[in-house]
Amino acid sequence: MPTDIAGHWAEQEIVGAVAKGIIAGYPDGTFRPNLPVTRAEFASLLDRVLALPDGNPSDFEDQGDIPAWASEAVAAVAEAGIVGGYPDRSFCPGAPLSRIETAALMARAARLPAMNTQRTSFADDDAIAEWALPFINAAYEAGLVRGQSLNRFNPSAPITRAEAVVLLSRMASLR
Repeated sequence: MPTDIAGHWAEQEIVGAVAKGIIAGYPDGTFRPNLPVTRAEFASLLDRVLALPDGNPSDFEDQGDIPAWASEAVAAVAEAGIVGGYPDRSFCPGAPLSRIETAALMARAARLPAMNTQRTSFADDDAIAEWALPFINAAYEAGLVRGQSLNRFNPSAPITRAEAVVLLSRMASLR
């Protein structure tokens, strides 16, 4: 087991995810729970949890930038309609995944009905983009996402490895 998760708030979920082969630690024996997760990494994690069928290679403008280890997973989650590109048709595989993007991916992956466009009760609700409200509300109502300290959602903050594991664990329990 990773050497740097003892007493971490997500220790139990990390241990479970490592044991199931959903995520691995680093060669030096650490997990680095507070490192940000990239879009390619999260696509790979989603693919492992959902066991999606193979997808056709995507037509992202930056397809050549997707690492070989993530290309099949990105294709699978794109084909499943879980992840899409940005308006310029890029995927940005190495970009950190924000909490707002993660909520949208989780809602899509869990096939939650995303219709509620009401403002949230988070203290920083004014920082949440309109397009994300249905996804955040659906993921919140399903118990997938929660606020952080002081009831803040922190929509632009990158999701960490620990947060990703906890979200995926919650999603797996819904299935």
